[in-house]
Amino acid sequence: MADRTAARRRYLLPVWFLLLVALADAAIFNLCYVAAFYLRFLGPPPGYNFVAYLLVAPWITMGLWFLFQTYGLYSPQHRARQEVLPAVLSALLLDGLLAVALSFALGGFSFPRSVFLIVGLLQLPALGAWHRLVWQWSQGMLGQRRIVVVGSAAEGAELAAKLSEHSAALVPVATADAPPAPDAPEDAWSGWLAAHPGDAYLLAPSLPGETKVALATRCSLREVPVLLVPDLYDILLFGAHLNQVDDLPVLEVRTGLPDGARFLKRSIDLVFAAVGLVVTAPLLALVALGVKLSSPGPVLYRQERVGEQGRRFVLYKFRTMRADAEQLSGPTLAVSGDPRITPLGRVLRLSHLDELPQLYNILVGEMSLVGPRPERPFFVEQFARSVPNYAERLKLRAGLTGLAQVSGKYTTDPKDKLRYDLLYARAYSPLQDLRILLHTVRSLFQRGRAL
Repeated sequence: MADRTAARRRYLLPVWFLLLVALADAAIFNLCYVAAFYLRFLGPPPGYNFVAYLLVAPWITMGLWFLFQTYGLYSPQHRARQEVLPAVLSALLLDGLLAVALSFALGGFSFPRSVFLIVGLLQLPALGAWHRLVWQWSQGMLGQRRIVVVGSAAEGAELAAKLSEHSAALVPVATADAPPAPDAPEDAWSGWLAAHPGDAYLLAPSLPGETKVALATRCSLREVPVLLVPDLYDILLFGAHLNQVDDLPVLEVRTGLPDGARFLKRSIDLVFAAVGLVVTAPLLALVALGVKLSSPGPVLYRQERVGEQGRRFVLYKFRTMRADAEQLSGPTLAVSGDPRITPLGRVLRLSHLDELPQLYNILVGEMSLVGPRPERPFFVEQFARSVPNYAERLKLRAGLTGLAQVSGKYTTDPKDKLRYDLLYARAYSPLQDLRILLHTVRSLFQRGRAL
């Protein structure tokens, strides 16, 4: 058994380690609150003030654990080092908002608001440094993990390059050697696996389905993880429902969202957009004034985009480029350091405040809060010709944010973005949308994300 689980141990962190990390998180998190109270009162705090903290402490601690788990801080072996600090910052920001709400609901005004500012200045460096250390320990505990990429030479090289960009601890081993036939003797499979040892196997989408099943079965028996890059067929099965025709079991593949899910999603969009426009009205006015005074041209940038079922609509954003940015070049994607972007536009893009007018697009039903990125007709036509099944994403309403946006980058291949969009459609749920929104907050603090 020891030999069979060796690869799995090198791929997954032990439970005791993750439990100690979570307990240490709770200790550091709450000790920072205690220190903030002592700094606020320059000594022991009054009893009624500290009781207000004790009332909310269990809830905000559980909130921290939930957010750290959501942002992958308890799976550090699957995260790059530069992702740690944005994840900690996002979790503390959201948990701080939860603490403010709970302190008002449970403790009235006996919880000093200045404590929240002080504790933020303490928690970010403390938990940020701690999780950088946890990340380093996790890499040391697991060592370099050999990921065997199974596919053609060209496909294997492409996937290996993507893995290499993620972490120095992942060592991809691309192989052009085809696995044995699915019905080959067990000795043939054992010999092939022995000749290509790895801590996990990444299966390319072009492998025949029978080969994927055969290889995954052998790896499962050896307790070696298998990573599958899905093709369209795999994604369709991902959301299939078990049904039967007479006494024959069948998988029913549905297209689009069910009516109930569409109604719920649209209801959430309406509430969020209406409340968002009211709450951000002062900020919208301030940004509009800044755009008007900083450069000549209109405040809003209107651009035709492609939405659900290929319908075109006018998307609204605050203008971040010169008014004549595309008069000579035509439709062109923005690049890093683009000289067409105004100084204020850079700030708006970095903070994503330029996207706020899209709340109107959501309110009138042209967009959704979560969904595929709305593309321009020029690029949709290009991608439709070069990316198989690209039109499938047009069955969804375009989103202000989405799974492809928070999981990918600006440079992510359109084929990979399509996989994210289709997986989102197959696995839609309100909790999935909540998870994407939480990751959107984290993406605001990470450069190069696709938002």
